[in-house]
Amino acid sequence: MGEKSAVAAVENYVKDLGMKGIKLHSEIDHFNLDERILAPIFDKARDLGAAIIFHSGNTANTDPLIIGELAAQYPKVPVILGHMGLYEGCRKAARAAAKIPNLFLETSTCSWMSHHFAPAVLKVGYEKVLYGSDHPYNPFQMEIDKLVKYAVRYTGWTKKELKMVLGGNIKRILGPS
Repeated sequence: MGEKSAVAAVENYVKDLGMKGIKLHSEIDHFNLDERILAPIFDKARDLGAAIIFHSGNTANTDPLIIGELAAQYPKVPVILGHMGLYEGCRKAARAAAKIPNLFLETSTCSWMSHHFAPAVLKVGYEKVLYGSDHPYNPFQMEIDKLVKYAVRYTGWTKKELKMVLGGNIKRILGPS
């Protein structure tokens, strides 16, 4: 897909179809995390008030620190690190999200058993953590249990904080429906 058609697609999905954001997966969609390539998409997302979620974490081309650098250049665009960098990128994701105000962590597929998960979400604060299921790859119950049963135990999140992670934060970020 060329630059013009990608920007037109974003406009169609957000403006005409009412979507609140777009997902970019550099490995599946075959693009590099290059600011020159992504600038028109970020500009359109900013103009339309849309968020961008990136698959992050299992290759150099999905590195949370590089995505964080992109997010820092577009402070008015909410950028979400899908899978919070996965196991091997969880620490990088937390480091980037802790210092970049518009960068958020999405929890799907990032193992709660990882000794990185709880420190990562504690580092950024519950306000920057977003529940995700990655359904149909992971069962909803498994992803919810990861937060409700295990993350709360290790983070000390209150019921109010957990409710924000499970839906309140994304509502705040995306605005009214």
